[in-house]
Amino acid sequence: MVQFSAFSHTRLSFQVKRALTPRDFEFLKLIGRGTFGKVFQVRKKDTKRIYAMKVLSKKEIVAKKEVAHTIGERKILQQSLESPFLVGLKFSFQTDQDLYLITDFKSGGELFWHLQRETRFPLDRARFYIAELVLALEHLHKYDIVYRDLKPENILLDATGHVALCDFGLSKADLKPDELTTTFCGTTEYLAPEILLDEHGYSKIVDFWSLGVLLFEMCCGWSPFYAEDTQQMYKNICFGKIRFPKGVINEEGKQFVKGLLNRNPKHRLGATRDAAELKEHTFFSCIDWKALSLKQVTPPFKPVVESDESTANFDPEFTTADLSQVGVDGMDENDPSEDWVMSGSYMGSSHTPNGPLGSERNGSSSSLGSMHGGFGALSMTNGPPGKSSKGVDIKKAKNGKRKSGNSGRGSPLTSSVQEKFRGFSYSGGESLRDEMEIRTKVNGNGKSDDEGGQSGPEPTTEDEYEDFSRSAGRYARGKRRGLGFTEVE
Repeated sequence: MVQFSAFSHTRLSFQVKRALTPRDFEFLKLIGRGTFGKVFQVRKKDTKRIYAMKVLSKKEIVAKKEVAHTIGERKILQQSLESPFLVGLKFSFQTDQDLYLITDFKSGGELFWHLQRETRFPLDRARFYIAELVLALEHLHKYDIVYRDLKPENILLDATGHVALCDFGLSKADLKPDELTTTFCGTTEYLAPEILLDEHGYSKIVDFWSLGVLLFEMCCGWSPFYAEDTQQMYKNICFGKIRFPKGVINEEGKQFVKGLLNRNPKHRLGATRDAAELKEHTFFSCIDWKALSLKQVTPPFKPVVESDESTANFDPEFTTADLSQVGVDGMDENDPSEDWVMSGSYMGSSHTPNGPLGSERNGSSSSLGSMHGGFGALSMTNGPPGKSSKGVDIKKAKNGKRKSGNSGRGSPLTSSVQEKFRGFSYSGGESLRDEMEIRTKVNGNGKSDDEGGQSGPEPTTEDEYEDFSRSAGRYARGKRRGLGFTEVE
């Protein structure tokens, strides 16, 4: 008599997952477009859940020598778990032509979109966003990841108004607290002075410099170091004065900004105990960090979101596009990688892995493009004095419109090239809790929501001044200059 193992009668521990293909998703809207591909709002057919799908052309990635950075970002996504302030990676798969990244869809859109429309935010609203970003950066730094591209374009809002950090195309993993890196990359307005001046390198503390620039920008409507000329902007970053307009930032806020914008990284706020120092600053005296980390603090602003499919907070340039004209029907489905078909997926857990995913708007610096926004046109930029400026950057076209890249179709890639993308696929997917929520929604009973470096001069500030008629910097001009990599890490 044939006897069966007890394991043959249960699916509580493991299950076999079929490889996903583009046909498992219904394409709803185009929400981004760029050099390496497109970004869509999609609905997974079996669960009816809404996601964002980034489709990247392998041919373009190989041609631009961005394979290592693409795979690097993908690894960071899987390493960065459990933070509610990082965009969650749900699935990734590939075909002969393209790479597919599926993430949570954040219907609140980019913070850039809201800041562009409102010019500036009230201090309490800006403080809320900065506090949640402190928790996001704290999580990344805990796992030895330096972010390197903090800006409004890379910050998404969910339907309730909480932030989610995305775009890890310029991030670097495995950077220990006592280690430095030398790659020249980032976005010009947010570059820390040690990136420009110190040939010995920089640490994770560059993220806190960018946070200071971001807070100033959200409250005032322009970057403290912005200039039309890139070289002048470099000089402003390294030697310029910071001027606060009257009545915009209180004294605690000014001291917080000054602490973050200390040009000596050894003396910068956060240099000794990382994010813990920021959280203890009097600027955050009203913040309950425990409640904030659990998303129990009501956001001061809630985006207008009519449904879980709403794209009202995204650029109409994309959302009004005819999908039949953007290559949806021509997607190839032959998956050369079967390295995850036999996936050990624990069915009894309610844990849903969360991790950041690359996002980039037009004019951003990442080579991977945006998960929720647009992309930009590839271009070469002038590096700072004494620095090489090889590598690519992505920036907004002068006419304010973003250019799409080559579709990547054409002659098939060789097997040796395809092998470079092996291991890209990820079958994390929905947890048991997600599946229960999905069933409820499908039945119509619920609704988803979704070291040191060269010591440069320390910053000086001038007295407050009355200037509320000043142009909103790049928000008025619609420009953003991004930088790419000058070397491979």
